Amino acid sequence: MERVLPTYEIAGIPFIVDVDYSLLRHPEDERYTISFLNDLEDKGSHYDLYMDKTTMEPAVYQLRTPDDGNTLIFNIPQMVQLDPEGVAFKYGIAPNMLPEKDIDCTMNPEVFKKREMGQLSVIDICGHPFFIDVRNGLLQPKDDFTTMGIELSKLEVDDSGTAYLCLYDPQKHTTVTLDPKIKKIPRGIVALQIPSETILDSYAVARQYNLLESTDWFRKFPVRTNLSARIIPWEKTSLPELVERNKTKQKTINKRNGKGKGL
Repeated sequence: MERVLPTYEIAGIPFIVDVDYSLLRHPEDERYTISFLNDLEDKGSHYDLYMDKTTMEPAVYQLRTPDDGNTLIFNIPQMVQLDPEGVAFKYGIAPNMLPEKDIDCTMNPEVFKKREMGQLSVIDICGHPFFIDVRNGLLQPKDDFTTMGIELSKLEVDDSGTAYLCLYDPQKHTTVTLDPKIKKIPRGIVALQIPSETILDSYAVARQYNLLESTDWFRKFPVRTNLSARIIPWEKTSLPELVERNKTKQKTINKRNGKGKGL
C-alpha cells in the first residue's frame, strides 16, 4: 500500500511533501511544484521561500526583494523535520540516524559500494522490476524479452523537470499512445510518473559528468535501491477533460448529422 505523504501548509494550501523528488506539490494541480533544490534558500535551520504576492508562485531569484511590497517570505522546515520517514527511506538509513539538517544527510555507504562494483539500479513499476540503463536511455523489464521496455527519450518531462510522464500498460510492460479522439478512460492503462535520470541512477549520471567525488551531488541525489514509479490518479491528469471534450464534440456531430432527417 502506498504511503500517504505528509503535507505542509503554505498560504492556506496544504502542499504535499515529496522528498523523493525534493518537492512540495500542490494537492490539486500536479504542475505546480516548489523545489527544495531550486526554489528555496537553505538557511540551515529552515528554508526561505520567496513568493510573488500576485501569482503566488516562487519568485525569480533575481527578483527576491522582500521590501518591494510584492514578495512574501515563508519559513519552510527542513525535509528531515517535514518527513523523517521519507528522508530515511530515500537515503537508505534508519530514522534514528537522521541528522538535524538536510545538508548533513548522507547515503548508505553499502548501497554506494554495491553500485560502484557494478550492481544495476532497479525501479519498481506497477509491481515489476525494471533495470535502469541511463547510458542507453532505457528501463528494461526483468525477465521479459518481448519488449525493449521504456525509452526515456520518448517520454514527456513534467514541469518540475524532475520526472517523466507517460501512459503505461502493466501487462505488456510498455508505454501507450492513446487516440486523441478517445471518448472513455481506458481500462488496464495507468498514468505514470518516473523519476529523471539524476534520481534513477545518480551514480551513472555522476560518472558521466565527473561528479563521483562530489559529496554535494550525492547528498542531493543519493544512490537508491528502493525506487518506485508513481501512479497518477486519472483525476489529476488532463485525460478526463479530453474525454469530456471529445464526447461533447461527438454529440454535436451526431446532432448535426441527424438534423432534418425523418423518422
